[in-house]
Amino acid sequence: MKRMSGRTALITGAAEGLGKAVAARLSEEGARVVVIDRDAAAIKRASAELDMADVTFRQVDMMDGDALAATLAEIESAL
Repeated sequence: MKRMSGRTALITGAAEGLGKAVAARLSEEGARVVVIDRDAAAIKRASAELDMADVTFRQVDMMDGDALAATLAEIESAL
């Protein structure tokens, strides 16, 4: 059994760099991963690069409280 099986990780700003690497590693360890970033183009690239069934990508600006709340509610209901 993998260390993160049955757990969910929400990573913000994770479409590039360190966040993307953390998302990939957590997925490898068995976690369901939700990647949030405001950059739609970066999300699209990351989605293609991290083609894993247990990684979900959402484009949202963390500074937009209403959009963030709606995205979090959507993610929670999907779990």
